[in-house]
Amino acid sequence: MTRSVVFLSLALAAGSIALYAQDAAQPKSPYVSVIGSVENVDTAAHTITVKTDKGEEKIKFDDRTQFMQLPPGETDVKKASPIKATDVGQGDHMLARVRASDPTGTPALRCFVNKQADIAQRNQRTLEEWQTLCVCHSSRVR
Repeated sequence: MTRSVVFLSLALAAGSIALYAQDAAQPKSPYVSVIGSVENVDTAAHTITVKTDKGEEKIKFDDRTQFMQLPPGETDVKKASPIKATDVGQGDHMLARVRASDPTGTPALRCFVNKQADIAQRNQRTLEEWQTLCVCHSSRVR
């Protein structure tokens, strides 16, 4: 019995070391995401000012930066449609992939955009669904 306990303990220790080694071996991405609302688009200077939870960040872009529009709530990037930098406007929601080593100096690789009008339409539909599907009927959601 004590042999099986010792063997089980050794097996668990070896398994946890193998899991730790796998985590350490996975390379970190050279990119980070900047997520927030678009405050300003300066196409002449090739910058987009994004208001994030941490404050404002300027995202640089160039001719190689891919701008993709996604419907609100969509997570599959295969369903994104290409747009131009000039299509991005104030109030749009953006996720920009920038280099982790120099997030404000090098141009973004990709920018995924949810248009403000699309977000407003989705919010309106959600509100209407909640009003019509109310279980209690004693009070209305406003």
